[in-house]
Amino acid sequence: MLKPISYLPVNLALGCYKVPSGAKIVGSHAVCDTKNGNSGVLIQFAATGMYQLFSAGVVKSVDPQDVRVMLLT
Repeated sequence: MLKPISYLPVNLALGCYKVPSGAKIVGSHAVCDTKNGNSGVLIQFAATGMYQLFSAGVVKSVDPQDVRVMLLT
């Protein structure tokens, strides 16, 4: 399950890193994936529509169903 981290806005979570080319930031705060403990900025790649977590220059997969649930709540 993905949960927003209320105390961590996107600009602080990104630090000095830039979002990968072709991706856009989703939401205003970083998120935590409670299934595996990963956290980062939720991004979506325009070419594929896939959502990923971006943290410290690393892109990690997330469950698309978890993204849908988070965006609908």
